[in-house]
Amino acid sequence: MLKGLSRIHRRLVGWSWMTWDWCWFRKRTGERVASQVIAHAAPGKIIVIHDGHHENREADRLYSIQAARLIIDGLKSRGFEFATLSDAP
Repeated sequence: MLKGLSRIHRRLVGWSWMTWDWCWFRKRTGERVASQVIAHAAPGKIIVIHDGHHENREADRLYSIQAARLIIDGLKSRGFEFATLSDAP
């Protein structure tokens, strides 16, 4: 896979840390997800936040939108900057 990606000038990207926001035993809230992400944030980390449900397309996704707002504000206040993957080193 890596050779194929190299041939087409692409790179494989994965995540560094997952928020476990999909766990059936915990209520999904923007505040809970944001606090987990902010607590584990470090330069260069890629964090997974689920925004849907694999069977129910009508599932409530509001928590992921709320979490993103809180995460961006919280990390910017700590001096973090955001970029696209294509701009990353």
